[in-house]
Amino acid sequence: MDSLTFEAFLARKLPLNLGLGACVILDNYSIHLDETIEELILQAGAKLICLPPYSPDLSTIENCFSKTKSLL
Repeated sequence: MDSLTFEAFLARKLPLNLGLGACVILDNYSIHLDETIEELILQAGAKLICLPPYSPDLSTIENCFSKTKSLL
């Protein structure tokens, strides 16, 4: 996924799916760090929380990937 695709996804989905005061948690993937992404999240009334670098223990998807890899 590139930043334009992610931007379009957020522009379509955020206003419909987030309530005022919701939190969006993103890791440090380069497309997540774009200023436009932050603006879209804030315009939707949500708070942006960026995970610190190299912290897979805080990202639940990393645990899922790890378990899936062990099954392959």
